[in-house]
Amino acid sequence: MANTTARPRTPLLVALVTIVLIGLASRLSGLPLPLLITKHLGDVLWATMFYVLVALAAPRWSVVAVALVSFAITAAIELFKLYHAPWIYSVRDVLAAGFLLGRVFAWGNFIAYLIGTLAGVAIDLALLPRPRR
Repeated sequence: MANTTARPRTPLLVALVTIVLIGLASRLSGLPLPLLITKHLGDVLWATMFYVLVALAAPRWSVVAVALVSFAITAAIELFKLYHAPWIYSVRDVLAAGFLLGRVFAWGNFIAYLIGTLAGVAIDLALLPRPRR
């Protein structure tokens, strides 16, 4: 899982803030956006956010390791939506927790999470330092 070169943190932090702001804007703006954007962009960006968070937490991990772990986290959270105890509904009713945990399970979200993870890979590859020749 280890890589010899650590990822640069500042560009990842900038990417993280940008992803969160775009994701929140896509859900809260109230703009008349196409259904594809209002329904799925937030899920794609949510998975991309988790990719960046894992990359920040494990800066020396390979791109593949970060992708696998971040996708596993998003998949686990999606599966957690199948849990329906009364206490979890009160947690999910808090706006921030609702954004992080979600409310309704959907198999289609796994496709959005895969796309978001691949977007994270693309961002990561663009930001990784290149060896000097």
